[in-house]
Amino acid sequence: MRVRRRAAQRPDMPNSASGNGATGPVRSKFDPRAVSVAFGSASFFLRDADQVVRVDVDLDVLDREPGPRRTRDFYRQRLLEHRRELARVAWLKYLAGLHRQEVRMLVVAITAHDLA
Repeated sequence: MRVRRRAAQRPDMPNSASGNGATGPVRSKFDPRAVSVAFGSASFFLRDADQVVRVDVDLDVLDREPGPRRTRDFYRQRLLEHRRELARVAWLKYLAGLHRQEVRMLVVAITAHDLA
């Protein structure tokens, strides 16, 4: 006889296990582990209560050594390696009000100047 395990309910996910349509807080569509590389920057997301904050890191920040053209996977890996430090800088800029509003989120840009 198989016993079906019920998944642990996370507080940020809808309560769909009951089947009655009751929902809790809606899970954000922004995955905090998501990383994207496009338009000359690598990006990841932070949250502050209900506010989503996108952090755009210039590719020059991630590519300190001169060399051949880098791939998207290279920049993703570098961003993941330095994410903690970059998130700290982004949070300080966010608290200081150094961000801009976009459609559904705030954007904090990190340049080489911020790390000097």
